[in-house]
Amino acid sequence: MKKLSSVSLQSLPIALIVSIMHQVLVGGFEDFFNFFIAWSQTQRPIVIVRLLEEFPLREIYKYGNIGSMGDIVCFNRFFNIVDRLIVADAIIYTSCRNLIAGVGSSDDHFLVLDRLTFEGHFSSMVANIIFRFFSRKNKKGPTLQALVGIYNRPYYERDLVVALNYIQVIWSTVGDSEIVIKVDIEASCAAHGGGSKVDIEASIEECLFCSHAMIVNSFSSSLG
Repeated sequence: MKKLSSVSLQSLPIALIVSIMHQVLVGGFEDFFNFFIAWSQTQRPIVIVRLLEEFPLREIYKYGNIGSMGDIVCFNRFFNIVDRLIVADAIIYTSCRNLIAGVGSSDDHFLVLDRLTFEGHFSSMVANIIFRFFSRKNKKGPTLQALVGIYNRPYYERDLVVALNYIQVIWSTVGDSEIVIKVDIEASCAAHGGGSKVDIEASIEECLFCSHAMIVNSFSSSLG
């Protein structure tokens, strides 16, 4: 790639910066991070946040445990920066990963997921349901709020599948020896029984508790 001067780099439109970020990512996360730092060092926080809201952060969750040690160090530094900028897709990554690995206070992490759920962040609703169940902190209020939020989302069936996939990716970035949460029980609906084989659309339309069981069991089955 032709080297850009710092002046020309700072003047490029956000859409083009996003495109370049995709290209440099091919060389590894360290290249991606170095480019991001070079661009962002003279930008205002509001501009950096706008870029991060346009760049699909969820698609780079998988880089949390692949590549060289330098790549992984840069990945962690990148998400520390983005997390402080209060970008939702970065916050959910950090909160979920810390819950899975038992880092910090689980109550604090759930408060973060509760806040994002209240603000309408779909993946946070799904993560809240899953991790509250497996952490044995399945409080009715936050869980019901998350389920209702999923119900009210247009095209929720498609978004639910996508969210489950990204949460599974976050799980995969945590080493087996670090995982604290035990996925060792199956959720069920008190009225209708098990939820592992219930169709997503049908279960959500028929019963909230079937929906809860289906989401939890779909996630656990995806872990193999």
